[in-house]
Amino acid sequence: MTGTDASATVANTSQVAALLDAIIPSEDQLPSAGMPELVEAFLADVAEDESEGVVVRVLTQLPIDFPELDREVREDLARKVQDSNPRDFDIVLRHTYNAYYASTTVRDALEQTTGYPARPPNTAGYELASFDENTLVTQRARAPFWRRV
Repeated sequence: MTGTDASATVANTSQVAALLDAIIPSEDQLPSAGMPELVEAFLADVAEDESEGVVVRVLTQLPIDFPELDREVREDLARKVQDSNPRDFDIVLRHTYNAYYASTTVRDALEQTTGYPARPPNTAGYELASFDENTLVTQRARAPFWRRV
């Protein structure tokens, strides 16, 4: 199933956006998880994991006017759903975090906020010391501790 199929299954994307915003609201320079690009990434991740039913179960526990409610009320309602259905809510959390921290927008904001480079550690070229073959001298001198087949 594609992200579009997930959008059809989880029909109310404004409800999804409001839930994601309640889970990770915007703070300082960091964006909310309810941004459209993150909702799309969330739905794609949900579809890949075939967890649409879980998301629908969580969303049905929220009022229809959930997106229009104040932020504090939405956060309180999300906590209540989490307390009443922790297993399903944990799955929603995992997909939320997957979408959020995979986003280049979020990683760029984190880099600007913290000063820590938001990139994979080795692919951009952290310099690694050359491997010292002398570290294997003791191991190579030992007799094998397994049976030869």
